[in-house]
Amino acid sequence: MDWVKLITDRARTSGFLRVDELARELDTSEVAVGNALRRQENRGLVEHFGKKIFINRLAHDFSGRELVNVLRPDAYLSLETVLRDSGVSTQSPRSLTCVTPGRSGEFQAKSVSIIFRRLSNNLFWGFQEKRTRKSVVGLDLFAPPGRQHDQHR
Repeated sequence: MDWVKLITDRARTSGFLRVDELARELDTSEVAVGNALRRQENRGLVEHFGKKIFINRLAHDFSGRELVNVLRPDAYLSLETVLRDSGVSTQSPRSLTCVTPGRSGEFQAKSVSIIFRRLSNNLFWGFQEKRTRKSVVGLDLFAPPGRQHDQHR
């Protein structure tokens, strides 16, 4: 198995590798995949992050945000992180801070740190999924400025 090629190819689509997914794809054991990725970690290609998760160091645009909902599916970035990313705040904390109604926790590696703070279920607003019809989206592409989508409601 050419692990360098696999890691390089995956860097184009994802900033992290999951041991369980790779084991299933390659039809091998999770132990074998984990051992192979630890060998690649010694070469500097990946970085162990959490249980069965390795950061792909060849992915240039990896920021850690991809891992937030992998680690805690019902979590979202805290206001502090969003304000910093949007340029409103000039303070730059070292860690990505997230809130979740689930359990709190902290995940650290050399290149990224993610902290989950527990938020009461009463304060968790959840997520709102918005869907649009493809035809409306297609029409918006051709509508004059200022007239997008409102004509189709």
